[in-house]
Amino acid sequence: MALIGIWTLALGLMTAGAAEFTAHSPLPDSYRMHGLVSSDGFLYNLGGLSGSTGISGARKVFYARVESDGSGAAWNPGPDLPAIVFAHAAVAANKTLYVLGGQHFTPGAGVGPSDAVYFTRTNADGSPGEWTATTPLPRAAFFLNAAFW
Repeated sequence: MALIGIWTLALGLMTAGAAEFTAHSPLPDSYRMHGLVSSDGFLYNLGGLSGSTGISGARKVFYARVESDGSGAAWNPGPDLPAIVFAHAAVAANKTLYVLGGQHFTPGAGVGPSDAVYFTRTNADGSPGEWTATTPLPRAAFFLNAAFW
């Protein structure tokens, strides 16, 4: 019975018209292996490898308000992450942003998987506060996902 419901849903999606996308203002740079989360009417781009500065840009945080029509306001810089982070998970819950694990770079040690977890609370204007380390993951992990439920 569940399979029939899923197949019906899939058929409905295949026959529906394509949704329109609304352009958002572009980030100041391109990023890959970054975290992108939504919280309380804002988008947050967290860490990731920068298209122009590579690993040195992987501490950067940007945030932008999402307008009622789905478009986005200009991106603003937020406080840098405490470490160079990419290939991590990011999640938002109750006006708190989290960055979990990923690949971290430290001078002398190089790049390696991390068990670090950082969080920040968002301010009334949507800006993220300073980042704080919290209880680490049980094991180092990268290319992971996270969800809040």
